[in-house]
Parts: sequence; C-alpha cells; structure tokens
Amino acid sequence: MRHHTRPPAKGLGVASRGDSRGGHGKGGGSFGPGRVASRGALLAVLVAAVSVSVVVVVAILVLPPRGVACGEETVETHWGRAVRRPPQARLQQLPPLPLAPQDAFPDDGADVLAALSFLLPAAQRRGRMLRQLEEVLSFGTRVAGSASPGRRKMLDFIVAAGQWRSPREALFHPTAPPPSPASKWRLEWDNFTSATPLGPRRFSNIVFNFAGGHAFRRARAQEARNRTTPRRRPRRSFAAAAAEEDGGGGTRRRNMADEKLRHVVLAAHWDSKYFADMNFLGACDSALPVVYLLETMRVITVLSDTSDVLRAAGKMDACAQLRHVLSPAYRTLLRYYYADDDDFLRCLSGGTARVASAADAWRRLLRHVDHLPAVTVMFFDGEEAFVSWRGDDHTYGSRHLAQQWRETPSAASRDAALSRFDAIDLFALYDLMGPAGTQFHNYFPDQSGMAFALLAEVEEAHRLRAARLACLSQHSIDTRGTCAPQLPESWCRHGSPHDMFTLHGLPRLVGPLLRCGDLAELWIPPPAPCARGSAGRPARNIFFPLEEKWARGPRLTAAAAVEDDHIHWMETERVLHLIPWPFPPSWHTAGDDGSEIDPGTVVDLCRVLEEFVLRLGEGWMRS
Repeated sequence: MRHHTRPPAKGLGVASRGDSRGGHGKGGGSFGPGRVASRGALLAVLVAAVSVSVVVVVAILVLPPRGVACGEETVETHWGRAVRRPPQARLQQLPPLPLAPQDAFPDDGADVLAALSFLLPAAQRRGRMLRQLEEVLSFGTRVAGSASPGRRKMLDFIVAAGQWRSPREALFHPTAPPPSPASKWRLEWDNFTSATPLGPRRFSNIVFNFAGGHAFRRARAQEARNRTTPRRRPRRSFAAAAAEEDGGGGTRRRNMADEKLRHVVLAAHWDSKYFADMNFLGACDSALPVVYLLETMRVITVLSDTSDVLRAAGKMDACAQLRHVLSPAYRTLLRYYYADDDDFLRCLSGGTARVASAADAWRRLLRHVDHLPAVTVMFFDGEEAFVSWRGDDHTYGSRHLAQQWRETPSAASRDAALSRFDAIDLFALYDLMGPAGTQFHNYFPDQSGMAFALLAEVEEAHRLRAARLACLSQHSIDTRGTCAPQLPESWCRHGSPHDMFTLHGLPRLVGPLLRCGDLAELWIPPPAPCARGSAGRPARNIFFPLEEKWARGPRLTAAAAVEDDHIHWMETERVLHLIPWPFPPSWHTAGDDGSEIDPGTVVDLCRVLEEFVLRLGEGWMRS
C-alpha cells in the first residue's frame, strides 16, 4: 500500500500523510499496503505524523486537542485515564464447552465444533482462530510467483477451505433431507504471467462465488421476469448522511437496509512481501484477513445448508423442525448460544408454548442468510511490490482481475448490459488486521459510508451487550461468587458467546504516542461501577468510530491516500477499504510474525465483520 500527500477534500477528515507506500509500498517499504518507501521513509512519516498528531486526532475523531502522557501504570488519553486491566476486568479462564458422548459420535465432535464455531464461547472461538492463523504462518513465506515454501501450501489451504462442505452426518439427523452435495462456493482461477522488476512471474488469483441465498435468488428471478428495460446502474451517494424524502414531507437518513445489493465482493491479498534480508511472514499483512474471509465463507455455508435442510423438511412447525432435522450436537450448541432465551430453550426441548416466536432469533439469522446477495470472495496474488511501490510494481493480481471483470458480461445481467465489474454493489477490501487497537475509518463516504455506518452500529451493539453481561458477571464475583440469576448457568461455566476481550479498550490511534505497556493491557474503566440490575455502561467503539458514521464527500477530508488493491476497483464507486490507520507498528518488519497479533482483537473483530456480511441482504428482507 502507499500513501500520497494531496490537498484536503471537503468534509470530515484526516490530516494528509506522506507517501505511505513509498519505496516499497504495502508491497515494499512504503506506508501501508502500499506503504513507505523505506524504513527510513517510514520513520520520517511516523515522526511527521507525531508532529501533527493534534491535527490528525481532531480530523479523524473530532476530539479536542490534548496530549497523551504515559506513566508506568496509567495513560492519559482523549477519552480519560487508561489503566492496566485489573483482574476483574479480564475474562476468566473457563473450561471449554464440551459435547456430551450422546450428542455426537467420537469422530464427529471436532467436525461439529469447527462447523459451528460461531456458536461457541468467545474464548473457545478465539483459540480456534489463532490455531488457523498459526497454521498459515507455519507454511512460511508466500512471495508471489516464487518457489517460497509457503506459496503452494497456502494455495492448497485456501482452495480446500473455500470448498469446505458441511459435515452432514454431524450436523443433521440421518432422516433429514440432505443438503446439496455441491459446494456453496464455485471456484474460479485467474492465472497469468506478468513482467516484474525481477523478471516474468506467474501469479494466481483465487476467486469463489456464492450465488446468493434462496430468497434472494427467487426475488432476483422475479425481478428479471418483470424487467422490460435494461437495468441501469445508478450510483447515487452511498454516504449514511445522505437524506431522502420519507413520504411524509420530511427527510430521513438512508441506511444499508434500504439498499437491495445484488453483488458484493470481499477481498484480501494472500501473498507476503519479498525481503532479501528476512523471511517476512505477514501475519496481519495479510494472513489474518485471509483467515477472516475463509471463516466468513464457512459460516455462510453452514447456515445456508441448515436453511436448505429445514426448508426441505416440509411444513411442520418451527420447533418440530429443529428437533427432527438438527443433530443432538447442533441442538446442544444452539441451546448454549441462546441460553438466555427461555422460549427457544422450550422449543428445542419439545415444548410448544409461543411456538410462533420461540425460534425468532435463530430464524432471523437464517433469514439473513436466505436473503444474502451474490457474494464473490477474491484472494489477490502479488499485492506487494518486489522492489518498490512505483509504477506498476504492485497490485499485480488486483489489476489483472479488475481488467478481466471489465471485459466480462455479468451473468446476473440477463440483458448483458453490465460487465461483472460494473455490476458490483459493494467492494470490501480487508488488510492489516489483528494487532491491538486496530481502527478503521470511513475513507470513502460517498462510496461506502452506509456500509461503514452498519459496521459501526454492529460493533456498538456487540459492545453494549458485552458491557451488560460484564456487569452481571462482576456482580456475581463481588457478592457470592455464584452465577447471577440473570445469567445462564452454562455462560457462567464456559463464558458467554457475547463476551468481548477488548471491552473499554483503546484504539491504536494513541499507539504511536505510547511508550509503556501493551495496548491490549490498557482499558478505560467505566464511569461508575456496575450496580445491581445495571444494563451496563456505553462502551466506546474501537474498530469503527461512531463519530465517522455521518461523514460525507468523496473522501474523508485530507484522509491518508493509501494505495492498495482497491485502487483498480475505485470506478465501481462502491469501495469499502478496511485497513487501519495508523498502520500497526509491525508493518513490513520481522515483527509481523504473529507475535504482535492480539488474540482478543482477533475474535472481537471477526464477530463484527461476520455479522456485517450476514446483514448485507437486509434490503431484500424488507421487500
């Protein structure tokens, strides 16, 4: 990635920073995935960033200019004094949620836990994701077009994980209608050779296509039958602040639930940067983003298969469907995840009271998957520069695939009026994820502001719920050490699936100014202790700042112009660049070997990103 200095744009913004992908780019040594020309240049940019830190802070977060002082145990920040997390502010080490012998055959237990990891306790899911990341890092370097040890292993890993299929015998009753034997994700290869400063290199982009949920496909087919003129591609502002008439003479702000997205692209690069003097593993750049995308694909696969099987089971009532179609192990994990919903527990256990609403939360989740639009997941090769982030020495795979898509008619456009490129309704690029305090910004409000607003709202909801549960848990510890009556017993034993490790934490924004301690170990205590019955205290967002929800304009004013794989997709006018600013300190150093990855951030951010993707079909649910 790379950074450009440019005149400020209109609207809420960030102070301009120097060329972030300077000499090496994200691929070399430039700032960001396109990122600072050399380590010396990187140091210069960081020094410059510190020198204008007040401007940056004000511009990005609209906060008063105030310095950051660092002592041994406390840090003064713009939000208050941060201190070391006391024992009661840490999630307890609890035993993992087991599957009883009667719930699954011995060989099926691991398959069930892997397939349904999104239903597990937060700590248990964290462990699974860290093991996936460790597996990827164990492959070694992934230099594009090379014989580096990890390249072939990584290719095989992505292909196998992308074509993963739900373990039918472990998830569904033997008499249940089987899910489709075909993978939910159709694999495409984009293999090509390109000139590089080091000579011709062979590149491989890996592309997976999900046709969309059942309800979405039905609605699209009906839409196509009723359409008499070619579908135009209107590209009005996608900023959350953009208003429209509400039908009553007033106006209201639009949100993602108002949009019928037809085709979403999620992307990350899978290569690692070449350095002559070190083996660069690229844990946050970009091994973890790849893991995130593969995990999201797995969740969509499992939920789609579940919805298909339940739909094929016929017209029995909702509770009977769950009991007769899902395996005991599947129901055990649902019973844990929805342990605070008495109606749903009654439903799973054979009760019939209030059947219509008993499975509401679970059904709502399946409805979201049924209405998901078509989703393409792209894994780009050759994002990193071989020598320096100049000319065309970067983003090889993204550039090639964008050109291919411009020249290919969209299969979803029956009249062939649109290319695959022009049919994209949202292009989200994942990069530099995992270090503590990772914070993303609304870089292109007019292109993806509503998507950013949804991310901020999802994170806020997760933090509010986690804060409420933390209060209840703390009350139990403070009083009698037993489970609070408002908490399910299974959550007290194994932890809640809604726990957050980064609750009341700090964003990386203050990281460059800190010289003490690990950012993940600091927190800002809630304004007041949790009282009995407290609903918790508002928990400030770390990943997606709420202050930027209503930004407007083509760019966040004077925002860092970071070059990354997204630059070849900007003309879709729907780019959501999920890359943090500031970049993690380990960026393009030997330290990006996994040691700087914060386990709590890994799982907390994953859950926000997953829910965001699952909600991208809400516009079709309203219609």
